[in-house]
Amino acid sequence: MKLRLFTKQALIVAAILGCNISLAGTNETVLNRAQSAYLSNLINSQLKNQDDRHYIFDHWSEAQRVAEFICAPLAKNLIKQRFPDVDKIILDQGPDNKQKLISSTLLAGNGQYRVGNTWTPFSYECELSDQTGKATKFRILNREKVVVAPGPVIPGKGVTE
Repeated sequence: MKLRLFTKQALIVAAILGCNISLAGTNETVLNRAQSAYLSNLINSQLKNQDDRHYIFDHWSEAQRVAEFICAPLAKNLIKQRFPDVDKIILDQGPDNKQKLISSTLLAGNGQYRVGNTWTPFSYECELSDQTGKATKFRILNREKVVVAPGPVIPGKGVTE
């Protein structure tokens, strides 16, 4: 009986250590229970389609979910206050995204906002409450304007690249 109990405890410890090792290998910080619950509630309340929710949970990193559902609303409010003519704000997703949970209370990443045909890429930090999971602060770290032509650019005669 004692041998079985010890074996069961050893298996539990090995399983816990294995989980910690696999998490350490991904270098992805995870949210605490309150933050995870808040994030899940936001996703479930904003996405009515179950397939969409499953896609977000299965294919997006936790950092991408935090960026889109927790930090983006605060970012949009603050950027529009500073730059009232902004008509589009994106906290980047996709293969080139740089969203990273530095800790359970700090997300760093990249995004861009648009005024007319001018996109302004920026880097940012978003602070999260450890107790509620809500975004408490959003800071733009640097930005640079990129003007995009309204249509295809066709070089004229005598124009070289």
